[in-house]
Amino acid sequence: MKREYQNKRIAFLGASIIQNGQFLSYMRNYLLNNPSEGNAKFFNCGLGGNRSIMAPELLEDDILPLKPDYCFIHFGVNDMGVWLYDSALAETKEMLLEREERDALYFEGMKRTVELLKENGIQPILCSPIAVNEYLIEKADIETVADNKEKGELIEDGFYKRKTFQNINRKLAQYSKTLKEYAEKERVLFFDLYAKTYSKMQTIAGMFGKDGIHLSAIGQEELGKSILEYLG
Repeated sequence: MKREYQNKRIAFLGASIIQNGQFLSYMRNYLLNNPSEGNAKFFNCGLGGNRSIMAPELLEDDILPLKPDYCFIHFGVNDMGVWLYDSALAETKEMLLEREERDALYFEGMKRTVELLKENGIQPILCSPIAVNEYLIEKADIETVADNKEKGELIEDGFYKRKTFQNINRKLAQYSKTLKEYAEKERVLFFDLYAKTYSKMQTIAGMFGKDGIHLSAIGQEELGKSILEYLG
C-alpha cells in the first residue's frame, strides 16, 4: 500500500454495493496477512437505495464523526433509473426528460459531496459506478432491481434483457467520463471503477448476482482487490 494510505482512516460512502461490505472483509484480511502494508482502518457507510443527491445530508451523521482521512464516493445505478433504459420501451419525451433530470441530480450530488468533504479536511476519492452484467443469460432474469418500486407499472415478464444492460452500461460509461473530467479539473482523486469492472466481467465468471447489477461474493472480492490495487 502506498505510504500516503498506510495507517489512515478510509471511509466508503455509497449504496447497496458498498453496504454489502464483503469487499472490506477481503481488504482487512489482506492487511492482517501482510502487516508490512500498514494498518489502514476501513469504514462502511453504504446504505441500499441511496443516491448521490442524498449523500451531503448523510455526511454529518455517517462520515464526519469517523474523522476519516479519505472517503471513497460511489453512486450511479440508483441515480440513473435503470427502467429508463429498458430496450423494450419506446423513448418518449417524458422518458428523455426524466433521464436529463436524474443526470443533473447525480452530478449535483457528487460535486456537492466532494466540496463538503474537502471543507471538512477529508480527501475525497471520486469513483465511477461499477458496470452491470452484459453477459447475463437472455431470459426473464429479474422482476425488480434498483428503484423499480417507483415504476412498478413498467415491470413485466422479461423486462430486463441483455440489450437493456448494454444501454445501462453506455450511460454508466458517460457518467464515468464526466466524473473523470470533473476530477481532473478540480484536482480530485479519481478511481475508474467502471473500466475496472467492465474489463473484469469479460474474463471472470460469476461476478454478479442473478439481477445482473449487484455483485456476487466473487464480485465483491474482485472489488476489494481492485481497491487495494488503487491504494497501491
